[in-house]
Amino acid sequence: MDEIEGRVLNMVQSGQRERILDAFGKLVAERGYGATTMADIAERARISRSELFELFERKGDLVGAALLRTGVAAKARIEAARVQTAEITPWPARLQRLLELYLDDMANDANYMRLTITEPAALSDADPGVRVAMRDGYLASIRSIALDISARTGGEPISETEAIFVSAGMSELLARRIHGGMEPGDALRSLATPTTEIIVRLVRGGRMPAGDPPAEAN
Repeated sequence: MDEIEGRVLNMVQSGQRERILDAFGKLVAERGYGATTMADIAERARISRSELFELFERKGDLVGAALLRTGVAAKARIEAARVQTAEITPWPARLQRLLELYLDDMANDANYMRLTITEPAALSDADPGVRVAMRDGYLASIRSIALDISARTGGEPISETEAIFVSAGMSELLARRIHGGMEPGDALRSLATPTTEIIVRLVRGGRMPAGDPPAEAN
């Protein structure tokens, strides 16, 4: 295969990957992860099964690719929210509104909700490295927001350990609210206020214990 043929193949496969991921996301949103088969995905994407398996050997690979794409979209959401809230004062009000916009956008993303919140089997199917990369991206977003605020206000920048605790606390609160009967999207949106309160306290100097975060359970 010469260079031009290779480029054409890469372009075709890139287009196929996006079509496959779109089909996968729509099917999971419609039917659920467990009820979605590779045959269904190939049919919805209008490709052969052999073409599908050439790009994704199993559903877990599709979850991983979808999560990575979601991570890119999450960064774009954060940046868009920053722009939208740039003129809001005082800074705690800006932080609250920024998180409200960010979480509302995620709650309205059916694919994100299914793959990360309402379909735990999908998330557990993804490669562990992808899950770590997604979590690291989210932690970076939390720290980036807090660093931006601390730079503007002269407050204390939060550490990586503190960002991990904030993220873990949000996940636990989300799970408890869903378990208590709250609709998942509403539960996600409801995290804006408690998250704001925690970050405000940290930026104002209410420190968490120093040291490494606890080891993640297997």
